[in-house]
Amino acid sequence: LKFFSSKRNRLLKFFSSKRNRLLKFFSSKRNRLLKFFSSKRNRLLKFFSSKRNRLLKFFSSKRNRLLKFFSSKRNRLLKFFSSKRNRLLKFFSSKRNRLLKFFSSKRNRLLKFFSSKRNRLLKFFSSKRNRLLKFFSSKRNRLLKFFSSKRNRLN
Repeated sequence: LKFFSSKRNRLLKFFSSKRNRLLKFFSSKRNRLLKFFSSKRNRLLKFFSSKRNRLLKFFSSKRNRLLKFFSSKRNRLLKFFSSKRNRLLKFFSSKRNRLLKFFSSKRNRLLKFFSSKRNRLLKFFSSKRNRLLKFFSSKRNRLLKFFSSKRNRLN
């Protein structure tokens, strides 16, 4: 038993040391690999971060330039069309005013003309009416007188 016990202890010791060596070996390998890939990862992160930042900066500047460019274009177009609109408004306003003035004078002349014509016609027909009234009034009076005398004779 003592013999097997010592053999067993030796074997345990032997395998224990082997196990420890292997653990140490793989642990160091693992640590080295972790360190290696960690540094690689960090380098890649740094690299892509800088690339991303450069691209962001680049496109930001491009965007700003384009915004500035189109903003100025928009402002120029607005200014241009605003002036065109104002000129057209001024032009048509003056045209409208001239036409209004022209037609207003024409209207006034026509009103004056027809007013005088109307007054003349009124005067004319008024006199005609008065004459006719006078005439028929006298005729009526004569007839009344005539029939009244006839009636008186009959009575």
